[in-house]
Amino acid sequence: SPTITYSPTANYHGADRFGAQVADIDGVATIMVNVTVNPVNDPPSFTASNPPVVIENSGTHTVTTWATSFNPGPNETDSVLAYIVNHITNPNLFSSPPSVNTSGTLTYTLATNQSGSSNFNVTVQDHGGTANGGVDLSTTATVTVNVSAPEIHLKQGATNIPRGSSFDVGPSAVGHQVTYPFTMENLGNSNLTLN
Repeated sequence: SPTITYSPTANYHGADRFGAQVADIDGVATIMVNVTVNPVNDPPSFTASNPPVVIENSGTHTVTTWATSFNPGPNETDSVLAYIVNHITNPNLFSSPPSVNTSGTLTYTLATNQSGSSNFNVTVQDHGGTANGGVDLSTTATVTVNVSAPEIHLKQGATNIPRGSSFDVGPSAVGHQVTYPFTMENLGNSNLTLN
């Protein structure tokens, strides 16, 4: 029996119709074929990058519009169902782990006296579902939160003295009080004690 092959336009769904002709020695007959193309959800996409570096003991951080450029797929109007955060490395960096709301806002709370970095994965899920082989999850974005520790720099003149190094105060300083300026960076909410 004859076979008819029909290929709809990419990303089209809905009603369609085409005609076909059958011929034999007795003549030609035309038939009309009605076709319904079912929708298939294309994977969504979004854009995200590493959030700004923060300082140890600086509490809760909220980065608005962190996840941007949400796209449900070609010719689709689905909205964000959820941003999914998982595979968080160095979880002890947080007292409340990173989460992303449907508006793309990233929120996390730092644990006390913790610094370093943490990677985590984020995907976006739309409302399109998985019927007919659809895909409702984006590819995974891996991002990094960096938390800087407080720093204190001792200066000899205008030059920073490296941590753990020794230096010569000069013979005129023997038996006298010597004053050296220092600078403090990235203190955040840390307590500083000088003895």
